Parts: sequence; structure tokens; C-alpha cells
Amino acid sequence: MKFFNILKHDLNKIMMNKGFIFAIFLTFLLAFSGEAYHDDVNGRSYTIFESLFAFSHDYINSNNSFSSFSVFQNGMTGYVPMFLPIIASFPFILSFSTERSSGYMRFSIIRTRKSNYYLSKFISSFLSGGTAVLFGMGLFGIIIYIIFPNISSFNENMDYLSVVMPNGEAIEIVKTLVSLFLYGGFSALPAFFLTSFTQNPYINMCLPFLFVYIWDTAVNKMLTNAFETGNVVIQEVLPACRPDSARRIVYISKVPLSISDRSVLLFNCFYMFLFLFGYIVVMNKRTDHGA
Repeated sequence: MKFFNILKHDLNKIMMNKGFIFAIFLTFLLAFSGEAYHDDVNGRSYTIFESLFAFSHDYINSNNSFSSFSVFQNGMTGYVPMFLPIIASFPFILSFSTERSSGYMRFSIIRTRKSNYYLSKFISSFLSGGTAVLFGMGLFGIIIYIIFPNISSFNENMDYLSVVMPNGEAIEIVKTLVSLFLYGGFSALPAFFLTSFTQNPYINMCLPFLFVYIWDTAVNKMLTNAFETGNVVIQEVLPACRPDSARRIVYISKVPLSISDRSVLLFNCFYMFLFLFGYIVVMNKRTDHGA
């Protein structure tokens, strides 16, 4: 019971600060950088924001690329994934830094026990990062569904709809939002781990950004080499190690699990455990308990 009171206190403190609100609106704004339409004639791609001014109302209503469902899904094709390690850390990073610089961290650890304190910080970081992305993309989705026409207005055949949204539009939207919550939560973990080393919020936000960029680039290069050499095993397993692989967890439904699905679950479980274990080890090694 004491642990849940600590967690509740941490979540209330995080979700009432300016960083959490800022992360929501930053996610919302960056989602408009996603690609809405690609012109095959001139080879140019138009972002969602550009599409609002580049095309007439009649053209948007006649092209299914501009269906609200498609545009909403494309919200994650722009700058959101690139800046997600920073966005997901905004809700808690300033609060953690203030807590440490004020000496309140030392007092909290003594009062609540180390294990409760560490686990509460881990869960609150994950939940706040995921919730900020969820709310930001949810707000984006509401605006998109107001501005762009519904996919049902295009009179698409059932075969096409069964491929695009096999479980119906509402279920697919919910799955997308849950997957974004997981993506945001996992993206917050590198910054959470770094708070065990330093109280500098700029380092704690920028280093994860650089880490994820290098990580994603390395995985892409290895996948390219695997396709060139015909290494089927690497082609099947390595995508599970991408920074955004947590999004795939929601779409795992078949039993027994495929090699790809097992790889996704194992990698993300290992990813969570690695940062939690690393945080606990570093904090326990510090004689000041992080203060």
C-alpha cells in the first residue's frame, strides 16, 4: 500500500508540471510533419500541415490518401519518432532534477526505502512518457478527424478496408494509441537511467536523442547488409531491435508466436530490465544516494 501511495504522489507531481503539458503539445505539433500525400508526377511529398494549404477541399475529398484514418496513422512518419526520446523525458526530467538539487531525493529514499523509491521512479517515468505521447497524438487525432474526410466517404471496397483496418476503424485507432503509449514509455527509459548519473536536465534529454539516432542508424545498416547477403534469420529477428519495436507488441495476437513476435517481446523485456537494473546498480553505488 505504501508503494502505491509513493507512485501516486510521483505521478501527480509529474503530470501537474509544465514539462508534461509541453510534451503533449510538442507531440501534437510535430505530428503535423508526417507525410500526408506523395505526388508521383513530380516526386514531391507533402506533410500534413502543407496539405492543408496546398490542395483544394474538393481534391482532398476525392483522394483517399487524405482520409482521416490514413492521415492520423501518418502522424508518426514525421519528426515525432526522431524527437521522441526528448519528448518522453520532458514530463519527469525537470521534476527529478529539482528533487535531487533540493536534497529532497535523499529524504525520500530514507523515508520510503530504496526499493520503493527506485521502482516508483521507474514506473512513473514510463507512464508519464507514454501518457504524454498518447495525449498528444490523441489531440492530433481529434483535429485530424474534424478536418479530413472519414474513410467511409470514399466508398472503398470491403477487401481494401479489411486490409487497412481488419478489426474496424475504432479498434485500429485504439490499437494505434496504445502502441504509441508503449513507444513513448519505452522512449523515456534512457533518460530515466541517466538521472542516476547526473541532475543536468539537458544532458539527460540530449544524450538519449543521440543514442537512439545512432542505434536506429546501426540497425538500418545491418538490415541492409542482411538483405544484400540474403540472411533471412537476421531479416526476421533484427527488426525487433528497432527503437520503435514496442509498438508491435499491441499487434501480437497469433499463438504460437512467430520468431519475429518472440523477438519483439524478449527484446523489449530485456530493454526494460536493463535500464531498471542499471539505475538501481548506479544509485546503490552512489554514497549520496543520488542527492
